[in-house]
Amino acid sequence: MAAKWRVMCLGPAETRTKARAVPRYPCQVCGRFSFAVDPEDVFSDFDWLDRPQEPLWAGEKPGPRFNVAPTQPAVVLGQRAGAAPKPARFDWGFVPRWAKDTKGAARRINARSESISQRPMFADSFRARRCLVPVTGWFEWRVGGADRRPVHFHQEGRLMTLAGVWDRCALPGRAPIFTFAILTRPSLGAVRDVHHRMPVVVGEAGRAAWLDPTQTVEVAAVERLDAPLVPTTVSTRVNSVRYDDPRCLEPDAGHGEDAQTDLFR
Repeated sequence: MAAKWRVMCLGPAETRTKARAVPRYPCQVCGRFSFAVDPEDVFSDFDWLDRPQEPLWAGEKPGPRFNVAPTQPAVVLGQRAGAAPKPARFDWGFVPRWAKDTKGAARRINARSESISQRPMFADSFRARRCLVPVTGWFEWRVGGADRRPVHFHQEGRLMTLAGVWDRCALPGRAPIFTFAILTRPSLGAVRDVHHRMPVVVGEAGRAAWLDPTQTVEVAAVERLDAPLVPTTVSTRVNSVRYDDPRCLEPDAGHGEDAQTDLFR
């Protein structure tokens, strides 16, 4: 049966794998991101979204997120054939439909854009189950040396959309789970000074094509920054998944904002 795009909360927090701290998998890119707005803002920022008839947030309505970590639920935007795009809430950490359990999900938060169409893990989802992950920014940790300060990459006053793929997995003895991974690419500009890879940012002009499951899309055709990217060195408070508050985004007193970088323009 074809997977249906549904708006849902993926079960109580205690049933999910515990999100791990960034140093657990140091080779990952975009190991944390922020969604520091009211989730209802997606309808004003992206006025082409369909508001579903069923309750948008199952259970307690989520609030702004300042430190989203692997295996935690996050807002994504998706579309199924013949329907309008709509928001949903999926778990971050890809679990393919043939999986027998969720082991390894925390290590599958990213998919390399250069090889995703050839990877059995992601190829089907890249073809027909693409999504957008709205974020206010993402975090990278400076590599090399003793000072591994986190850097928050963001755009002033606007939501970005990161390229993602999703899947539905029906595990034995439990309700189906919906999960996603974020596509990455080699870093450009000032991002290269912090990490060798970065998430694929989908520009406004490429969002409709990326979401449409009936289209064949090349990543290079949709990635674009519609505004300059601002890197801000922030407190190491964000290193811990226990903290998810505005202080995670406060500039570090000794660093502050670095020079803006203008990519894909």
